[in-house]
This record gives sequence, C-alpha cells and structure tokens, in this order.
Amino acid sequence: MEELASRGNIDRESLFSYVIDGLQGDMSSKIVLFGAKTMIEFKEKLRIYKEIRTKMHTRHGVTGERNKREGDHRPKESKIKCFNCGEENHFSKNCPSKNLGVKCFKCKQYGHRANECKGKASNVKVVKSNRKRLEDENYRRDVNIDGKIVKAYIDAGSEVTTIRTSIIEEWGMAYLPSSVTMRGFGQGLSQAKGERTLLLDIEGVQIEGKVLLVPDEAQEDEMIIGRNILSQPGIRVTIEGQKLLIERKQPTESGEKTVQIKKININHEIDDRDKEKVRELVEEYDMLFPTDVNMIGETKHIKMKIELTNQEPINQKPYRVPYAEREKVNEIVNELLEAKIIRESTSPYGSPSLLVAKKDGSKRLCVDYRRLNAITKKERIPMPVIDELLDQLAGSKWFSTLDFMSGYYQIPIEEEAKEFDFEISHRSGDRMRHVDALSRKPVEEAQELIEDSFKIMDISINDSDWLLAMQMQDEKLKTIHEALKTRKTLGKEDFVLKHGRVYRKEGETLKWVVPRTLAWRVIRASHDDMGHFGIEKTLTHLKRQFWFPKMRKKVTNYIKGCVKCAYHKEMKGKPEGELYPIPRVPVPFHTVHMDHLGPLVTSPNRERYVLLYQDNFTKYTILKAVTTTKTKPTIECLQEIFSYFGTPTRLITDRGSAFTSRDFEKFCEDHQIQHVKNATGTPKANGQAERQNQTLLSALKTMCEKPNAKDWSRQLKQIQFALNDLPNATTRKTPHELLFAYNPRSSLKNQLILALHEPCWDGKDMESERQIALSNIVQKQQQDKTRYDSRHKKPTRYKEGDCVLVKKEYPATGESRKLLPKYKGPYMIRRCLPHDRYVLVSSPGEDGKARRRHFIFATDRLKPWCKLDEDTEESESEVAESDQEEDKNFADGAEDGTDCSVAECHAE
Repeated sequence: MEELASRGNIDRESLFSYVIDGLQGDMSSKIVLFGAKTMIEFKEKLRIYKEIRTKMHTRHGVTGERNKREGDHRPKESKIKCFNCGEENHFSKNCPSKNLGVKCFKCKQYGHRANECKGKASNVKVVKSNRKRLEDENYRRDVNIDGKIVKAYIDAGSEVTTIRTSIIEEWGMAYLPSSVTMRGFGQGLSQAKGERTLLLDIEGVQIEGKVLLVPDEAQEDEMIIGRNILSQPGIRVTIEGQKLLIERKQPTESGEKTVQIKKININHEIDDRDKEKVRELVEEYDMLFPTDVNMIGETKHIKMKIELTNQEPINQKPYRVPYAEREKVNEIVNELLEAKIIRESTSPYGSPSLLVAKKDGSKRLCVDYRRLNAITKKERIPMPVIDELLDQLAGSKWFSTLDFMSGYYQIPIEEEAKEFDFEISHRSGDRMRHVDALSRKPVEEAQELIEDSFKIMDISINDSDWLLAMQMQDEKLKTIHEALKTRKTLGKEDFVLKHGRVYRKEGETLKWVVPRTLAWRVIRASHDDMGHFGIEKTLTHLKRQFWFPKMRKKVTNYIKGCVKCAYHKEMKGKPEGELYPIPRVPVPFHTVHMDHLGPLVTSPNRERYVLLYQDNFTKYTILKAVTTTKTKPTIECLQEIFSYFGTPTRLITDRGSAFTSRDFEKFCEDHQIQHVKNATGTPKANGQAERQNQTLLSALKTMCEKPNAKDWSRQLKQIQFALNDLPNATTRKTPHELLFAYNPRSSLKNQLILALHEPCWDGKDMESERQIALSNIVQKQQQDKTRYDSRHKKPTRYKEGDCVLVKKEYPATGESRKLLPKYKGPYMIRRCLPHDRYVLVSSPGEDGKARRRHFIFATDRLKPWCKLDEDTEESESEVAESDQEEDKNFADGAEDGTDCSVAECHAE
C-alpha cells in the first residue's frame, strides 16, 4: 500500500485519510484511526479498530449476523474520489480545482502537500465533543458574565473554553486577535476569531480565564466551558451519577487545631510497602520540602557575582501595573521582604518588574533584566559531552530528578552586585513641578521621594466617583486639582472644581477634563460608536462635554488610523493622477499598440476574438480573427505581421494572460522588443487601442447581416480597409497616406467610387507630410494633458516600503454591493516605476495564496493606508495654531499651580 502511494506521489497523511474513508462504518467508530504518524502506528490502530468492530457485531448477535448475510447480496457501492482535492463524485483529471495545484489535507489549502505544510501544530487546540453528552441537560449551566446570562455546556474533554463570536459582538466587548486553530469532533478544524479574558459566575462560583471566540456555525451551544476553567486551583468538579457540581474548595477546619498535610504524589504501580517507605523518608526530611519562600534554604558554597562591561548605571522606568494585579504584586513583594530575599534599595540601577502567568494559572514576579544582561560579562563554562553522560547512565534502571523550589532565591548575591535592584511602581512626590525635579530637589526631599518609590501605588476607587479617580492618575491633573483645592491663584480662571472633579471653563459651560490615558477611549466612543463620521463632527460631539489638550490633533490622528474608515470611505474631491503622453517618433511601426476584443459570438470558423494591432504614429490598423487569447496563436499572428511590416521597437499592451506569459516575454526578448504593460485597471495607458476597439465594435454591430451576428469575421477586412482609408482627427491624414504616401483603390464594391478614383500619386514629399502629422499629434497631446490635469489633483508620491490600499472592484453577481468594502489590502510598495506606477507585494496567505503576489497599479487606484479624506481636514496652520493654544493653556495650569482657575462651583 505504501509503495503504491509513493508511485502516485501521495504523502503518508493523505494515504491514511484515503484508507480511513474507504472503511465501512460511521465516522464515530473511526476516530481511533486518526493521529498515526508512521505505518506501524497505523497498522496497530487498524488492528484495534478491527477488534472493536468484531465486538460490536458479537454484541448485536443474531441481528448482526442476519444483517451481514443480507448485506452480502447487496451490490457494493464504489465511491469515486478525487486524489487531488479529496472530494467525491469526480476523478482527479476532471477536478475543478486542478489549476490550483495539489491540496494539503492538513491545512486544507492548495499549493503544497501535508508533509510540506508549514502550519504551526502548536496552535491546534483539541476541542472534543460527545454528541450523546450534548443532549444531556445535566451538563448545561446558566453562566453570568458581567450581568448577562449565557447558556453554557460543561465539557471536561475540551482543552479550551469557547463562546460564539456573535454574543461578544452583540455585547459590544472588545477582543484580541487569535491564531489558535481548534480540532473538534471528527478531526474537523476551526479557526478562532479572537480571545478575551472573562469572569464567569457559575452558580455562585466565580472563575476567571481565557475564552476563545469561534464562528457561530462551529458549535451548537452558546458557550462551551473546558479544562482551562475547570482545572484552575481551588475549583472542584464533582459528578454524582448524572449530576454535575462545581464548587470552590474550602479550607479544612477542626475544633482545636488545623494540621497541614503535604501532598505526596507516588506512582500507583509501586506496592503499598514501598509507598510507606517513601512517606517515612519524606517525613524524616520534611525540612527539605518547603511549601513557601519562607522555608527555602540558602547555599553556602557559592555566591553570584555580576561583572559589567560598562559602568554607566541602567535605570529604566517601571512598567504600569493593572489595578487587578496590584494586590498580587503587594502580596509577593511583602512575602519576599518577609523572607529577606529582597530588601529596599536606593541604588542608581533600576529594572522594571512584571507579573507572568504560569501553567497552573498562578502569577510569578519577574524582573526585566535584558538591558543589564546586555552589558554583563558572560560566564565561560565548558559544556559536558552528552555521550559521556549517557555512558555514565549505562546499565541503570531507575532515574531520579530533583527540582529546587525557587532555585534562584537559594543562591546569595555578592554585596557589590546587590545594587542592581528593581522597581515595582513609581509615585511622584507631592511637590514635584518640573520634569527633572529629582535632580533639583534638596537632599532631604529627594530622600522622601526615594522612600515613596518603594510603595506600591494603591488607590481605592469609589464607585460613585470613579471619574475623579481617573483624573487623579494623571500627574498634571493631580497638580491642578491640588492647586484648586488649596485656592492658589495668580492668573485667569481656566479650570474649576465641581463635585471635586476638574473641569475646563469655556464661557458659561464646563467641560470635564479628560486624563491623558483616557483620551483615546473618549475619541473612540465619539467616532466609532457614532457612525465613523469625519473630524469636524467628531470634534463637535466631543466638545459638548469633554476637553483635553491637542484635541484636534489627537482626533485627526485617531481617524487617520481608523481601519474601518480606510476600507469603506472613498477619497473625496478630484481623482489623483497626471497624464503622461507617449513620446511620438515619426517612423511607422516604431511603437505599436495591441489588444484583444471579445469574446464575441462564435463564428463558423470557431473564432471568438479580434486581435487589434495598430501603429502609434500613422494609426494604421490590422485586424485578425482568432479562436483564443492564448499566447501561441498571438505569437503566430505577430510573426505574420512582422513579415509584412517589420519588427517594432516598442510594444504597448494590457496585462492579459497572453501578454504576461513567459513565452511571450521570451518572444519579445528574442526580437529585441521593449514590451510595456500598463498597470492593472488602467486602460487609459493603452488608450489608442481601447478607442479603436470602440470604433470597431460599433462597426461590427451595424455591418453584420445575420440575426445571430455569426458572420462578423467576414466583415473584418472591409472594416480594416475603412479604418485605414479615413482621415484621422488628430493627424488629419489617412493611415494609408502616412504609411504608403497614397490612397489605394477602394476594395469596396462601389462602382461609382471606382469610376471617380484619381491617380494616387500627387508628388507630395512624404517626409514633410509626416512632420506635419507629428506636429498635429504633439499639439493634440498637449491639449489633452491640459484638460486631463485640470480635472485631476496632484498624485500622492509614495516611497518604497509604504503601505497602501487598492480600490476593489466586485464582479456583477446581481447582489447589492453598496455595503461592501471599497478597498482591499494593505499592500507594501516594493518598487516605484515611472509615470506614477508602483509594484505592490501582498502579504503571505492573502486570498488563500501561500506565496507573495506582485501587482502593478497606478496612483489613481491607490489610497494611503489609514488616511482620512482631504476635504475633512483643515489647513496645517489652523491645526497647529489651535494645538499650540490648547497646549499652552494646559501647561500654564500645571505650572506650579499658577495661571489656573481656583473658582469652585458648589453644586446644589
């Protein structure tokens, strides 16, 4: 079987999948077959599957035998399965997805096999589901999440907890993106749309944990609670018969004394006598098994020494500690201080600390010593040879490992190295007024500030006055509040106190002063929740109740960075772009235009397209009826044309498949032709051919005699002669005159024209006639450029590395497209081309493509990534003037409590 698969170039995982699909039985009984990585493992799983099937038939008894005998007389149904995409009911040679390449049965994408798949297996979470248990209401609970009730199913077989995405979006909750892929019942894969930490209230038991957002169609229940919630410390899940209880463990209480017994995990395979010996040994050396940091020891054999390559102190500002974690930080710091593992310090060195979650859900305190490690001399210790270590273990049967509790805490540090301390949080002094106050304070005041820096900032927030608590987190607002509270005033009244909160006074209205860290949330509420309006409307809504420095600048920056506005809002005003006329050379067939027109009605000779070949200077046009737009017939037509009129120097085409293939590029290279392809979605770059196509199409409509217009190919020769025998509006000469210096006799069967035809040669100088035509063309080009540029604005000049959006065009499907995004992307500019054209590169994985793709677009199809429409912005001078005035007023109010209002409004 494996040999046959290798001949068909089928990878092992696909082979296993084909074998499993070919076995009889439902998918629920085949689950045991999944997960094999080698042929030996798969054979073992097949043996187990066979035993299960045998027991099932034996259990069914006579009924099973009767069904089996009846089944012998039924015709065996053969399933047709495609070896390319894995779908049924068609062969691989007829696969509709054949042009996409082979299919990976691991990530379900095309272009590679499962053994070549680069998907991250670590991101796949197993979410098992038992359909029988899903129907059992005893495992369903009403879960309270932030005052909202959701129906949840308790599934201890699921590794993660999931919830429908529509529920979170309906509640208006924000969530983070997630790259987790979940494998459910039947090995089906589902991609998580996001993740969020939620506080779940299950029958009075509150549990906090991470919840993944999944598509609504991925699960029937609104929420599935998995092991990451149920296995948290302190949570007990009890199953009594068909009942399931979730409760929080309570500490053991006794009448007089509480005895703490250490839990000892002993392998169940050891007999009872050996278990008792292990217990006695652990109890004898009880002091070697600490339960907290107060009980750990300290080695006397070594001290840690830190040598630096640079003596300049490393001092970093502390990381912000969330309110929910400050109590935990205080608890850990107090515990380490009590155990004398850390001490308060006034060293010039300082590194920030942060909490990191462990596997069991608890938190541990870590210090970010990366900058200190960068200037630390590395210890040079010879690494042991692995082979020698293995030789030392030869012949051994039992192996033991020792894991030190908080091993780093058990190694003392030399006194010189104890100055490399860390900071928990920083709280500025009450009298700080300047950015470098620490360097200008007296010694005794600076010492007070240092002592304060070791205190964990903990502010109790009153539920009824949380607005004031938010303002007190802003240093400038805190300074203004203190100045207003002590009634210091030396200037104009700009700020007032009302209900203890700081307000900005503008005329007769008071506006709440928004703290710096809260400004973006207020802007988001006024912009996102109000319909994504422009700058002016968002500012108008904000200024009704709020004030903060540089309002216009911050609102402008926020809206420029709004992703939804970038995708859905078109750029207002004139379109971008300038007209770049093609330089004319007064030589026939120096520069030619080429294009395909069609598809048309199939002619008797099976022709469906018209190949148009036109000289750029004389406007001489050649029309060829072709059956297809593929490269080979196109090259054959060009070779025929070249035999009459020679090889052109420059060829201008669109980006059709016939002109972008490797064979066509090689053909142009062999004939030394400069092939110019216009940008995607920019037909004006090949405007001469497009305009001639319109004239040709109009002529075909009127000249076809049959009702079904299948005789259009017979009319091409007459139309070609007419196009070349009529004067051009720009050159004022016929293409025949500029190319041959005469007008040939008409091929049209009109006896009157043939009778009146004069001798063709009039003795004019062909060179002078072409110069006149060239002058007319240049004059017309200048007029067209003036008219075009007046209707367009200057194009945006992009640089390599800039990110842009591309205007999206949807095919006509009969469905409404009004609410669909106007742009797609973002794409990165890889290279800048002449005439405002750019080579763009896509991100890997976009539109289901594993490789990066390159495009060429003109500037009129591009839009800067996250930039607002120009007509909603004011001039830079107005914005700068407004920002400077607002910033100056706010700075004056925070400068030592002066120039700010001390008028206090007492509410009724």
